[in-house]
Amino acid sequence: MDVLAIALGVIGGLAVFLYGLHLLSDSLKKVVGERLKQLLTKVTGNPLKGALFGALSAAIVHSGLAMVILMGLLSAGVLTLTQSIGIMLGSEIGTTITAQLVASDIGIIFYPVIAFGFLMSILAKNEKYKNVGKVILSLGKKECALIVMTI
Repeated sequence: MDVLAIALGVIGGLAVFLYGLHLLSDSLKKVVGERLKQLLTKVTGNPLKGALFGALSAAIVHSGLAMVILMGLLSAGVLTLTQSIGIMLGSEIGTTITAQLVASDIGIIFYPVIAFGFLMSILAKNEKYKNVGKVILSLGKKECALIVMTI
């Protein structure tokens, strides 16, 4: 019986995680739009800025996905190799921080984040604020799913 509960927890957590990731991706595309290249150039202007950006992005989307996105941006010519190295190093730092957050007992804070993102996404009049609400909602769902999968 415990094996079934664990398997269902993993499958359910994975489904919520993937849905949150999908929602995050779609919402970020709508929020960021065509300013992405300018923003990335500004945020990753030197290796320290790139490392900080990499740590933040890895904490948000996790290292595996961050590396896939990073390689796509590098091959598309949106980022230079120097910018990518800084982001990659920061991504490893962000992954470590995320693992510590998941290992500690702070899962309860993600429920208010999910509620805030949901309310913002349905109550906001401006489309941009609705999309920002969806980003917040998906981040909360993704972190919540990771915590469920580790229990």
